[in-house]
Amino acid sequence: MYVTTRHSYQLLILAWLWVITFYLSAPVIAQPPLVTCCMAYNTIDENTFYIQGGSVDPRVTVSSASVQFYSLDLTLPSWDTSNPPWKALPPPTGSTTLAPTFRHSMSVSADHRTLTIFVPNGPGLISNFNIDDGSWTPVTTPSPNQSMPVIYGAQAATDPTTGIVYIPPAYPSTYLSIYAPSTGVVTTAPMPPVLTGELSRHSFVWSQVRKTFILFGGVITTNYFSEYDPITGKWTDLYASGPTPPLRQASCMVPAYNGTKMILFGGHNSSRPSGGYLFILDVPTLTWNQGPNVDPSQNRSSMACSVSGDNFIVWGGYKWDPLGSTAVSGTPLIYNIHSGQWTTKFERGTHYKLTATSGPGSTPGPGNPPPAVEGSGDGGSKINGAAVGGVAGGLVIVLALMFLIVRRRRRRQQEIDSDKVIGIPTNLDQVLPFKERTSEGRVSAGFAQTTKDNQGPQFVPGSLQSLSVHPHEKFSSWPPPPALLPPVIPPRPDSSLNPRTPQDHIQKPQRELVIHQEQLTSRNNPQYNPTNSHTQPPSTLRSPQGAGDPITPTISTTDHHDLARKVEVMQAELQKLQAQLRL
Repeated sequence: MYVTTRHSYQLLILAWLWVITFYLSAPVIAQPPLVTCCMAYNTIDENTFYIQGGSVDPRVTVSSASVQFYSLDLTLPSWDTSNPPWKALPPPTGSTTLAPTFRHSMSVSADHRTLTIFVPNGPGLISNFNIDDGSWTPVTTPSPNQSMPVIYGAQAATDPTTGIVYIPPAYPSTYLSIYAPSTGVVTTAPMPPVLTGELSRHSFVWSQVRKTFILFGGVITTNYFSEYDPITGKWTDLYASGPTPPLRQASCMVPAYNGTKMILFGGHNSSRPSGGYLFILDVPTLTWNQGPNVDPSQNRSSMACSVSGDNFIVWGGYKWDPLGSTAVSGTPLIYNIHSGQWTTKFERGTHYKLTATSGPGSTPGPGNPPPAVEGSGDGGSKINGAAVGGVAGGLVIVLALMFLIVRRRRRRQQEIDSDKVIGIPTNLDQVLPFKERTSEGRVSAGFAQTTKDNQGPQFVPGSLQSLSVHPHEKFSSWPPPPALLPPVIPPRPDSSLNPRTPQDHIQKPQRELVIHQEQLTSRNNPQYNPTNSHTQPPSTLRSPQGAGDPITPTISTTDHHDLARKVEVMQAELQKLQAQLRL
């Protein structure tokens, strides 16, 4: 095997395309965000995890406030926590409304196209981020007395059925703030007496199953667990069975499995440092279950949390301690809800499946088959540019390979055609053997054979000369042998022809055709035809000894037609050979 210059050129092209595809398909990971705590965060359709702002100093000072804005792509099939797919987004800069801040909150619009940030830089300010064009817009309330109150450490949540945002009170407010994005109007509602104190750093989440908001924990003296019904405007205490989580503040709680589960993680109280507890609330039955704690080195508070399918994701925060707070690692933590284990691998997919028989409270288990991935809404589900580049590069490679393969085959076929010797091809169609009649009247087949001494056709059992029956011809035996027809087409000549003397290859078929035409002409002569008794009396043949009964020629009408047919076929074959020689 040898490689020509042309093949080397093709290999270079393939290598170049491969390198380009490698760089296009490699995940383009942005510089990860600075590790912060007390940031605003939210998730859209379990596809995109957003974080904004926060404090880079675990002591949480005004000077440590950040303005950074990032998203984490949860649509990729898999990724490792050592290399998460972060993407930097345009930060909210340019006005005092969008000043760096911490301990603020973020809500999602009903159409999943807008993120709203509630900034506690009094009086409370509102800013919208348009996901489609990446722009920030300050929001102004209709009148000063309807401005958002200071909500330091509060958490906002949206009722997806109406798009209205609800924000429980935080220091120093004692009212529930209700914000209508469609009108920009802010209203308030009273709170139960037990919740009118320092309720900041609580968890406040919409429950798709109960169609209510669930509130847990906060800076209070009791482990408060309640829900708010936006239709009736009433608060109700909740009582759950199972292992009850300890009193927590600065923990995070997010819904999972279409709202049938609530994942509660981390936090601390006023006397004990941050913990790594994990509790799962089964919402339909209001039953708590405790999962495995994270490694103690990863205990934290005031972090951001998200869920995508089976994955519960934790990022940022700080490790609070009465003796002094410390920073935590910027590596995300992932808990697989289905396997019940902490892991370092994000695997896109979910084992939750809502069926008509199981109802919304069905609990997935290891034996349940994984259904299709849920959460295909368009909000925040922008396809990663690196994935698009990888697919495009792969298509380029496939198309290039197809082009080169087709081109190479065409060139190879042209080379083969140019190297062929122009002459009669050796794959002429074979002709069926002719039939002859034996002396007993049976029909047998005759084939052309080639002898070793003479490569020309030798017809068995007869030859061309045996076909010519002259009226005065004598036979050496009685009855005479029947007239035998040769094959319709003479044997093919040798394929190794000399292209410079093409006429030499058709002279022999021409001579044989002339002989057969003469035989046919002689038979068509009325003087020869024994049936034309009105023109000439039939000839009388005698035996070789000159005695005995007269002999009647054995040439029949069938033999006459066979000879005529053979002449026509040979003429057609001769024309075919001449046409091939002219190519």
